[in-house]
Amino acid sequence: MSTDVTPLPRSAVPTALVVDDDAGTRELVPTLRSRASWVAGVFLFSRVVTLAIASAIALTSKSQSLVDVLSRWDGGWYLAIARTGYSTPPHGVSGATTTSMAFFPGYPLAIRALSFLTMLPPAVSGIVISMAAGTGAAILLWLLASRLEDARTADRTVILFSVFPSSFVLSMVYADGLFIMLAAIVLLAILEERWLVAGMAAGLATFVRPNAIVLAASLLWAATRAARRNHSWSPFVAPLLAPAGLVAYFAFLYFRTGSGLTFLRVQSRYWHQRFDFGISNMHRVFDVIRGTAQVNGVYLIVLALAVIGTIAGGYFVVRWRPPAPIVLYLVGIVALAWLSSNTASVPRFLFGAFPVLIPVAKGLSRRLFVAVVVSSAICMVVLFAIVSVGNFLPA
Repeated sequence: MSTDVTPLPRSAVPTALVVDDDAGTRELVPTLRSRASWVAGVFLFSRVVTLAIASAIALTSKSQSLVDVLSRWDGGWYLAIARTGYSTPPHGVSGATTTSMAFFPGYPLAIRALSFLTMLPPAVSGIVISMAAGTGAAILLWLLASRLEDARTADRTVILFSVFPSSFVLSMVYADGLFIMLAAIVLLAILEERWLVAGMAAGLATFVRPNAIVLAASLLWAATRAARRNHSWSPFVAPLLAPAGLVAYFAFLYFRTGSGLTFLRVQSRYWHQRFDFGISNMHRVFDVIRGTAQVNGVYLIVLALAVIGTIAGGYFVVRWRPPAPIVLYLVGIVALAWLSSNTASVPRFLFGAFPVLIPVAKGLSRRLFVAVVVSSAICMVVLFAIVSVGNFLPA
């Protein structure tokens, strides 16, 4: 495993990103001047596919609009928070109002801000933010992949990202796109040793999603090595800022409810989600093996594909040998996904481990790459259709 996060030697700079300046020296151009439109086009085309599916479902429904289809499940909770704060659950949902406190405030605050500035309905604002953040994440991922590998690998990585089976959430009122975009900023800033940018982005990320706290470990590792190498304490501004969002939300909960652990209690009591080191998941697997599990076939197929994908991704990462901060991030995201009690959300949580797509894009032959892209796109379409027609929380 590589631990060096210093700038790459010129011999390792992708040829497609090197140009001659007026002085005749060769410099790295870490931008997407010639690829930005292509990257955005690839990602937005995949969004057209999801919008077409959502439109078809809306047309066949007697009571649901396109926006309703894209605002289901967690979207109903985010919109309730955006509209009225942490006071009432989504329409049609009974129970304690504190159940909404399982959702971090960064994304609903962004929805409220955009809705206020543009006069767009909150649901439309949420969809716009998700797609815009997804586009930004795709561009940043291209930069990250080209920084670590080459332009060809970066192109392939964006394609895999755009058709990842659970990437349909980037078209919905979900916080995943915003989280992934901020995480990509952090990882890029680590490689470029821009500690203030990295810390601020990580602080925002932990205000959006709780699993963003793994970025603090990556930043602490990178900052420690940079501080030793440069004999400076300034890199530690990044890991110090990283948990700011989580600390701010927990402080709010303390003053609102009298306990800073309200989030954990709500997750366990009302959502039946907790970090139990995978015990619940292992019990489910054993129940499936014994034939006593009461789950449908689609659930088993999705879970099996998630297991296979995790193992395959781990194989490619081991062969890739990325910088240690990226390894720490990947391990943290995957561990939180599998070692919690919420098996149903594992495919979506694994999407947060997006850097794993880089070695996959690099290591697959052309024929296998096409096969993986087609298979992944089909999975994305099928999963989105299943999610869109299932039971949901009205927005």
